[in-house]
Amino acid sequence: MVYNMDMRLKNAKIEPFIIANLQDHAADIVALIAKRFDISRQTAHDYIVNAIKKGVIVAVGQTNATRYYLTGGKYIEFTTKITSGLKEDIIMKRYISPMISGEHQGHLLPWFHGNI
Repeated sequence: MVYNMDMRLKNAKIEPFIIANLQDHAADIVALIAKRFDISRQTAHDYIVNAIKKGVIVAVGQTNATRYYLTGGKYIEFTTKITSGLKEDIIMKRYISPMISGEHQGHLLPWFHGNI
């Protein structure tokens, strides 16, 4: 019973910790959570996924290049290798679109289809 109460107290502290530390730790927030709360990286990642599902944060990028940002943020950071095969809409679809809320994504449709 004490274990469950301790877990609930820890759970209540993790999301505010994410929000408070995300701006300075966009690339290593999972490791920071795991270390601070003495939990596995997988469990820490589960908290991040939950925050994404709740709309608190967004993930930008893939695998080891993933960065996390608070929704409504003022900037994003990403790296993409420019090659001759890079399609013009990849940057928008992969990095910018996830940062734009649902009601505003309709404005992007012409851009996605090359109608601008």
